[in-house]
Amino acid sequence: MTSPGPYGAPFPSRHTPQPGMYPLRPLAVGEILTGAVRVAWRHLLVLAPIALLFSAISTGVQLGLLSATGMLEAVATGSYAQLPAAPTAAQLEQVLQDTGTVLLALLGSVVVTQVLGPVLAGIAAPFTAEAALSTKGTNARALARLNGRWGVLLGSAVLAGLATAGGFLLLLVPGILLWIALAPAGPVAAMEGTAPAITFRRALHLSRGFRPRIFGTVLLQALFVLIAAFIAGIVAVSLFGVGSAGIGSYITTQIIGIVVGAFTGSWTACVVALLYVDLRMRREGLAEALQRSAQPPTSI
Repeated sequence: MTSPGPYGAPFPSRHTPQPGMYPLRPLAVGEILTGAVRVAWRHLLVLAPIALLFSAISTGVQLGLLSATGMLEAVATGSYAQLPAAPTAAQLEQVLQDTGTVLLALLGSVVVTQVLGPVLAGIAAPFTAEAALSTKGTNARALARLNGRWGVLLGSAVLAGLATAGGFLLLLVPGILLWIALAPAGPVAAMEGTAPAITFRRALHLSRGFRPRIFGTVLLQALFVLIAAFIAGIVAVSLFGVGSAGIGSYITTQIIGIVVGAFTGSWTACVVALLYVDLRMRREGLAEALQRSAQPPTSI
């Protein structure tokens, strides 16, 4: 039995076949998160190194900017924001200037993350697509679906990332709204091979009407990532003694964050890719097409 969904797409019953890693119907938030775990774990040997590289690039940009401006040690020790009990105008001005420099370095890292995030989600998209119909998809077969699409994926990621970063520059809220609205951009470019401008419009179209749901899913996923980072921080303090002020401790903390990012980044990319699949199920009846593909051929 099916019931009509929005935009004319039917919503299959909850008793649908699941030949792959998630049900062939519009997904609940929990199914998106757990399905993404399965996909990321299955293809971790491909996704984790890429996520590790992207995390290292983002962190490297931040550390490089801090080092180039002479602020690395001040940030590592926390001294850049310290003021005496009765600060002078010159001291206040210096703290504001140093804080602005630190924020600029952070902004550089954010811009890089906003560009690389859609790329990783696009790379995760074919793995997620393969996982719709199989629990044993191969890395080679999934990556083959990206042949000829790397250019549009990178171009679309740059366009979406810069637009989102620009929104954050203007005000925080426009940045968040653009980030949610353009969330499907990477998977769209990877799976549909459209030019960057068309990918931009397509992502906006797919997310329209479902942006609160996308926001809630991403927010819940981000909460789990923060919990994982917090636990990793506790383990790092107990095993490596990080947490004390100093460049060595600060760099060690950043390295641990990069390693954790290899796993959380893989999962995050798969969450975004599954959101893309879910949006197409809800808008375009993709669930029924997947169900037909899952049915064995009828013998004559």
